[in-house]
Amino acid sequence: MKIAWLTDQHGIFVDRHAWELSLMLVRDFEPDVVPVGSDDMDFYTFSKFSKNPARRESLQDELDFMADRYAELKDACDPYWEWVTKPIGYTPTFHPTVIGNHNERFIKTLWDNPKFFGLRGMEYSRLMNYEKFGFSWSGNPWDFKANRDWSPQENLVFTHGTKVSQYPGYSVKNEMASRFYDASLVMGHCHRGAQNVVTKPDGTQLWGVEGFCLCNLDPEYATRTNWTQGIVLVTIHASGVPEFELIPFYRSNSILAYWRGKEYSVSLAKPP
Repeated sequence: MKIAWLTDQHGIFVDRHAWELSLMLVRDFEPDVVPVGSDDMDFYTFSKFSKNPARRESLQDELDFMADRYAELKDACDPYWEWVTKPIGYTPTFHPTVIGNHNERFIKTLWDNPKFFGLRGMEYSRLMNYEKFGFSWSGNPWDFKANRDWSPQENLVFTHGTKVSQYPGYSVKNEMASRFYDASLVMGHCHRGAQNVVTKPDGTQLWGVEGFCLCNLDPEYATRTNWTQGIVLVTIHASGVPEFELIPFYRSNSILAYWRGKEYSVSLAKPP
């Protein structure tokens, strides 16, 4: 099984050049599964942080913008996107959801306004038009804790994460220590990219991987970020052993990535 982990686009704050580069890599990788969420949306209008008064995007604008990105992702994975949403020996049969803290802004708003509970049109997966694009939502559509983690096999978990350390690699260590004691972990949230491995006394190896981001590195809401753009590709071999490939993006006159001896590039002069 091959899994592409694209995380922390932050919706309307996505870096369109980095997004285009990630789609080029996904196209060549041909993943079986592309988890959705992990802060792909920002839900800017629901944020409790200070907002730029010059911005005029509505929630519908954000949803339409994200639908265009989903369509681009689906196109990058064609012609095999359709058949990977059918049963192929593992569950779920659609690309899973892994909720992040930006995604949960919408869900928290529903919890703060329970009068909207039960309206099918307000269910997260319906709002995001998941069925059209082949994404799934597991369990109760109103469950605040639903879809926080996804496990393609025993002892391997994908999650957005809740902890961010100032040191790369420490966030995933803290996440594993506090929430996942006997599983390798791939997370987002950190915006940097790092990996480490722990060998337990019985010889079992547990891997911890921090994902990169695909959002703007100089957003209007933050200064002096130390973020790194990129994606994570995971291959689960027939032996059950997961192989993790961390693909950082480099910037010069273009945004660049190198994977399996090939250079990928998008000109920064190209309009986003």
